[in-house]
Amino acid sequence: PFGDVPKTLTLQLQRSFVATRTFAQALHEGKKILGKMQKIQASDSCTSALTKMSSCPACQGLPAIQPCSNYCLNVMKGCLAHHAELHDSWDRFVDSLTSVGERLIGPFNIEAVVEPIDIKISDAIMNFQESGYEVTQKVFQDCGQPRLGKRQAGGFGYSVPQDYRRTSQAGHGNSLDTLVTDIMVRLKDTKGFWTKLPSILCQNPEVGSGKEPVVKNCWNGRDRGYYHSQVVGDGLASQHSNPEVEVDTSRPNIQINEQIFALKLATNKLEAAYN
Repeated sequence: PFGDVPKTLTLQLQRSFVATRTFAQALHEGKKILGKMQKIQASDSCTSALTKMSSCPACQGLPAIQPCSNYCLNVMKGCLAHHAELHDSWDRFVDSLTSVGERLIGPFNIEAVVEPIDIKISDAIMNFQESGYEVTQKVFQDCGQPRLGKRQAGGFGYSVPQDYRRTSQAGHGNSLDTLVTDIMVRLKDTKGFWTKLPSILCQNPEVGSGKEPVVKNCWNGRDRGYYHSQVVGDGLASQHSNPEVEVDTSRPNIQINEQIFALKLATNKLEAAYN
C-alpha cells in the first residue's frame, strides 16, 4: 500500500549506515594500530647505534656536531626495518578508507538520507491514500466485511496536508561532507609513511640534520668528515647490508605482524562495505 518507498528507503538507510559505521570503525582501528606501534621497543642493536650517533660525538669533543644525513638514514632504516613492513598494508588500508569516504560524500551521505526521511514517509502515506479504495477492498476480501456505523466504507480516511510534500533543500550533509573530506586529506598524506619515517626523523633538528642534507663536516660515526657508505633500502630484506645496525632478518617481529594482520582485517571490512 505504500508503494516502493519502504523498500527504497530501507536500502538507502542500510547502505549509508553500513558505510558510515565501517568508516568510523576503521578510523578507530587505525588509531589503535598506531598506538601499539608507538609502544614497540627498540632492539639492543638499534639502541647502541642511536647512542653512537647521538652521544659519541661529545666524547670526541664535538658536542654540537650533526650526524651526516646518510649516516642517520642508515641508522633509522635499521631501527625501523620491521616498521617498514607495514608499508603495503597501510597504503591499501588508506586507499580503502578513502574509497568508502568518497561514498559518504556522495550518494550514501547518512545526513542526506536521514534528514529528508519525513518527506519520504509523507510520500509513502500519500501513496497509501491514493490507493486507499483498493487497499480497503483487499482488507475486506481477506479479513471479512466489517459492520459499519456512521463511517463510510470507502477507504481508510487518512489525510496528509499537501504542503507537507515539500522538497528537500539543497546543501544537506555539508557538515559530514566537510568532516569526511578533511579526514581523507589527512589520510592521503599518510600514504608511504612507514618508508618515509626514517627521512622524517632525520630531518628533525633534534635527531638529524634539519631540512638540508648534511654531507660534509658532519659526524659519520667515527669523527668529523664525510659518510661514505651507501644508504640501504627499506624493509627487512635490505638490512643485511646495513653497516650501522645489525638486524636479524630471519626472525619476524610478532608485534609488527599482529598490526599487519589487523590492518588487513580492517581493509577487508572496508572493501566489503564499499562493494
